[in-house]
Amino acid sequence: MKSSLRDRIVPAAALLAPLVVALALAPFRAHLSSANLALILVVVVVAVAALGSRVAGVLAALSAAAWFARGAAAIG
Repeated sequence: MKSSLRDRIVPAAALLAPLVVALALAPFRAHLSSANLALILVVVVVAVAALGSRVAGVLAALSAAAWFARGAAAIG
């Protein structure tokens, strides 16, 4: 069974997209509440899941949770 390029790219994007967004939001941590930061990461997770599959959605959710927790630990 041949794997398509999309089947290989979406899981990688699911892991990397939340990281990229978390890094982009890092300068704004002092100005945004944790709820707003989490909501932005949820939007990224939903976008990845919509473009990919359930597995991509789960990977994106786990990645977003890890990077959100890492950012919250860095603040406080």
